[in-house]
Amino acid sequence: MGEAWSVGSTLVALLTAIAAFVVPHRRARKADSEAAVLQARSAAGRASLVTASAPWSSSTTIDVVITNGAPAAIADVDLLRVNTAVEPQVTWRLNPNTSNNTSTACILQPGESLTSRVQLLDAGGVPVSPERDMRLVITFGFRDTDGQWWKRDIGQPPQPCETRPVA
Repeated sequence: MGEAWSVGSTLVALLTAIAAFVVPHRRARKADSEAAVLQARSAAGRASLVTASAPWSSSTTIDVVITNGAPAAIADVDLLRVNTAVEPQVTWRLNPNTSNNTSTACILQPGESLTSRVQLLDAGGVPVSPERDMRLVITFGFRDTDGQWWKRDIGQPPQPCETRPVA
């Protein structure tokens, strides 16, 4: 009986040691997982503060304004796509009659904006005039201070990307 008791106590001690290791490890993993979820939500929340608007500024030019409303700088800002919701085949270009016109910005500090003056083009390459209640689809991308790439369509939540977004 002495040997059985010794084996039994050794087994209990071993199981207790394993439990003492596994339970805190599981709690730590759960805490790490919860922290990662909160951080992702926080990053998505900051990314959602980067917005775009697109008022028509002339008969054929749209001022696409990408504004950093986040509390930290963003980098590598790109205007990726501008078209209409009804005619997605419509293409776009930067207005060639505007000097210093660009569709990219290296860095936008909090509160800063990138304004790109663009024209929608029909199939023949002719600038399109706005129609009443024309709904635009604008896509832009950027990288946050954590190095996370984001892609966003105007009016939609930002989507995280593995690499620099493209149109």
